[in-house]
Amino acid sequence: MNLFKVRTGSVIIAEPYRFVPPYRSVFWLKFFQPFGRTIIRRVFGISPVEIRGAQHLRDSVARGHGILLTSNHCRHSDSFMLGLLNAETGRPLHLMATWHLFKQGWLLAALLRRWGAFSVYREGSDRMALKAAVTLLTEARRPLLIFPEGMVSRSNDYLRPFMDGVALIARGAARQRAAFGGCIVVHPVAVRYWFDGDLDAAITPAIEEMETRFGWTPGREFSLQGRAFKLGEELLGRAEEKHLGVRQTGSAPERITRLVDQILQPLEKEWPGGHSTDESFSRMKRLRSAILHGLIDQSVSQAETARRWEQLGNIDVAERWYRQPPTHLVSCATPEQLLETVERIEEMILGSARPYGRLRAMIQVGEAIEISGPPGRAADVTRLPEQIRARIEGMLAGKN
Repeated sequence: MNLFKVRTGSVIIAEPYRFVPPYRSVFWLKFFQPFGRTIIRRVFGISPVEIRGAQHLRDSVARGHGILLTSNHCRHSDSFMLGLLNAETGRPLHLMATWHLFKQGWLLAALLRRWGAFSVYREGSDRMALKAAVTLLTEARRPLLIFPEGMVSRSNDYLRPFMDGVALIARGAARQRAAFGGCIVVHPVAVRYWFDGDLDAAITPAIEEMETRFGWTPGREFSLQGRAFKLGEELLGRAEEKHLGVRQTGSAPERITRLVDQILQPLEKEWPGGHSTDESFSRMKRLRSAILHGLIDQSVSQAETARRWEQLGNIDVAERWYRQPPTHLVSCATPEQLLETVERIEEMILGSARPYGRLRAMIQVGEAIEISGPPGRAADVTRLPEQIRARIEGMLAGKN
């Protein structure tokens, strides 16, 4: 049965969830702080990094507020990038990170903890993570960073729907903080990347390799965007053939929505708690939770175990397509959008995207959104996700 404990390429861990608490010491954070920009340049190829609006954060620190940072999540480098804010405020961050990252080896788990991260269980309710987040904000010793999208979007121009956690955390922390005469503030944060260099030269080898994998002659007489879209269309068509029986017609966004629904709906008929009218990521989360039960306690046969892993693999496919922005395979208005398109396609074909050269980046901290309420009463955070989204989108578009 151990063969099926961890599925390669998936974020699913078939074992009981164990909360990884926040590590309070700042020794290692201070040790690595002088090398932050060097690490980001060497590991991720990102340099320079411009930080804007840091004064907003410094003001909140000086006033003793409990600080929640909410950022878009375009690339895997985002959490490392935002660690650069440590030097701007003298207050290292805490970070809420999905549990599967702590299961990728002891070294990464140890580093994550010492960098201020604690776990959150993506596949179910995690009261311990919620309690830890509220406690950290109430104490107001260090800012807390979360990514409301809950996943890497691989798009600097589109925000995925937010998870419920940001409003729950803000409400709970504001209620407790008010008892001490303080308040909670939320700082929306935007992280944006630009490609520096010859994009055609950077992405051509990857496109040619993927064309060869499909048995095609590299289409050098066509534009790189056209060739990338053709690869994406072929991937989508093959997914449709497998899960729908035939390639579909219509625009790419319409076809992707149809594909995701057709993968999830049969599973929702089998497993309890499925609601096909809800947002797709919530549907996937409920299905994974239901399917995992027998795998975690190893109470099902080997044949049933294999069947369930196949179902989880299909959900993974649905999630990969669900992540695509509305412009995927429709348009690329900037060099960065074309780069992101190639990276997303390469991740689907090869499992990961290669480094494509130097990126430069900008971190912009927005003005504080104050969350307060009378002691003992919950603050009204009904519009908070909407406010955060609007501000992040404005900063990404250069309007703020």
